[in-house]
Amino acid sequence: NGGVLLRGYGTASWAILTAALAGRPLGMLLAVRIARLAGLHLPDGLTWRELIVVAAASSVGFTLALFAATAVFPLGPLLTEAKIGALLTAAGVLLAIVLARLLRIGRFAH
Repeated sequence: NGGVLLRGYGTASWAILTAALAGRPLGMLLAVRIARLAGLHLPDGLTWRELIVVAAASSVGFTLALFAATAVFPLGPLLTEAKIGALLTAAGVLLAIVLARLLRIGRFAH
């Protein structure tokens, strides 16, 4: 649990989880789209299907998020909520696996 007491869910927990599971992957895909519009090309063999899975995998970031929460928030309930939200970003692994299976990427290609 990374030294986080698993109690004290709140608005900050859900905000961090939403930002990680939606904002980070969507931002990554948007950046790739802008780069493509600017004339850059994807590497050979890399398609949007693979990029979607990679973007979902990028949503996991609990180590840096735990460090940042500790550095930004004072001791108290908001810090606890932020740390729990950071731990919940590990759900991005499950999201990436589900997307890989649905899109038939990697080991799920067959």
